[in-house]
Amino acid sequence: MQLCCNHLSKYYTRDKKRIPILKDINFSMSERDFIAIQGPSGCGKSTLLNILCGLLPYEEGEYTIDGQLINNNSAADQLRAKSIGVVVQNYALLPYATVLENIMLAKKDKLRALELLKLLHIDPLMKMKVAKLSGGEKQRVAIARALMISPQILMMDEPTGALDSQSRDDLMTLLTDLHTNHHTGLFLVTHDHIVAQHATTIIHMKDGELSQNQ
Repeated sequence: MQLCCNHLSKYYTRDKKRIPILKDINFSMSERDFIAIQGPSGCGKSTLLNILCGLLPYEEGEYTIDGQLINNNSAADQLRAKSIGVVVQNYALLPYATVLENIMLAKKDKLRALELLKLLHIDPLMKMKVAKLSGGEKQRVAIARALMISPQILMMDEPTGALDSQSRDDLMTLLTDLHTNHHTGLFLVTHDHIVAQHATTIIHMKDGELSQNQ
């Protein structure tokens, strides 16, 4: 699976003026990659992730997945549902559904859901309503839901933001295993330098531009 941005730009309008969020982004990745995006708040990191996973449109340039132009929501939704797992900052869970019900929204496969509950150490919570969970527990539920489709690429926005240091380390061990042994591409937006160091590529963003690639 190959994701490719060519001269991609995104804007918002304020007082009839067009303000750039992303400027002339050229970027590509595949399931072979483990990429961390770092940069100050408001620089466009989350906007780029949301475009790549099909949650936001773009104004200029081109975004393709396996050569297919992504320029409408239906095409993006189909590809995302089949191949791209997404964990957004607010988790996007149903608060009054159970943990198991939330995870199975992605795919009606109870055996797979039970496997992921155990893998992420949240199996004792499976009958609990999401509204009663802590932030870290909600984060793990969102990750489990994203993994339900066995995605070729997993995209995560601040995946360890609500986790303590031990839970963060456990999650990064899991993600590294997914990348190394299960050939899952990873795209992480993170402020945490410890998390970023697990990636094989670190991209720095500033003022809507990719300023450095290591």
